[in-house]
Amino acid sequence: MNWRARVLSRRVLLNSPHMRVVEDRVRIGRQTFTYQFRPHGPVVAIVAVTARGGLVVVRQYRHAVRRTLLELPAGSVERGEAPLAAAKRELLEETGFASRRWRRLVASHPAPANSGIRKHYYLALDARRIRRARPERFEFLRPEVLPLARLLRQFPRIAGAAEGLLLGIAMAGRYHRGNP
Repeated sequence: MNWRARVLSRRVLLNSPHMRVVEDRVRIGRQTFTYQFRPHGPVVAIVAVTARGGLVVVRQYRHAVRRTLLELPAGSVERGEAPLAAAKRELLEETGFASRRWRRLVASHPAPANSGIRKHYYLALDARRIRRARPERFEFLRPEVLPLARLLRQFPRIAGAAEGLLLGIAMAGRYHRGNP
């Protein structure tokens, strides 16, 4: 079954520089519902593997969970920017790493119950540090390179790992070994 919703009205509940929340009144069939969610443009996440088999990650403070998590480098696609260009920019900004070998892996909706975000995952092979990281002023993060082999052995029990990192480790293991 493929349901379609007819939006009857929309109301903005929150509109700040870093978050927008809306409420839609919708009709599906003969029923009317109210949904609150975050409309959001696309984002990218980068599975960056070094020539020595390290996975480039960031430790980043996330206030919603009140902890520092281990994550893939990631960020928003700016208006008019292609997802691959955003992936290259975010990897460089957050980690200081760059790559000449890129591959689009998958795009998904990581939180469809409460967000319209579409996340594009990219693989960056032979990533290398070319400068210091330059995160945005509101990002509290530190880049690290962790041995992919160790992460694969520990998978999926990796302390403090965000959901995207777990998916990234699985994809990195598959593609780093040369599997299509």
